[in-house]
Amino acid sequence: MTFYRTAEELPAFTDYAMKDRTYKYMQGDALYPFGFGLSYTKFKYTNLIIKAMEGGEASAARNRALYHVTANVRNEGKRAGWETAELYLASNAPGQPRWQLRGLCPVCLEAGESKEVSFDLLEKHLWVVLDNGSRKILPGTYTVYVSGSQPDRRSVELGGKRHCL
Repeated sequence: MTFYRTAEELPAFTDYAMKDRTYKYMQGDALYPFGFGLSYTKFKYTNLIIKAMEGGEASAARNRALYHVTANVRNEGKRAGWETAELYLASNAPGQPRWQLRGLCPVCLEAGESKEVSFDLLEKHLWVVLDNGSRKILPGTYTVYVSGSQPDRRSVELGGKRHCL
């Protein structure tokens, strides 16, 4: 859920355009960004690795894994804590969302402990639905982020979590 600072930031109810709706299309800074949460400890993300998969093992093409993504999460605080690592994907194609949540991986870490989190980016995670209802992967550059909240400046300001990309 995204918390806007004021109701004036919300687009008019009669405007059906996606601009400034949801965390995916919001251009300003939210009061509390999507995925943001406080903890009694501090987590750090490092060592993001993206590995292309060959062939993928799924019954349907849409569930075929294209990439395997891993990152390390370290509890840098003085007490144990739960963290939900989040995988976001961003496309540079025009009209596409700033980023989209594509995976979650909860992890419990003791103070000072590190663990590797992993995600599979599936073919369907890159699809865009066109006006005629067909699906397509748009050409261009994609950026992968792994963090405890959406990859924006406001999340870092509030919680100090920096994403790795």
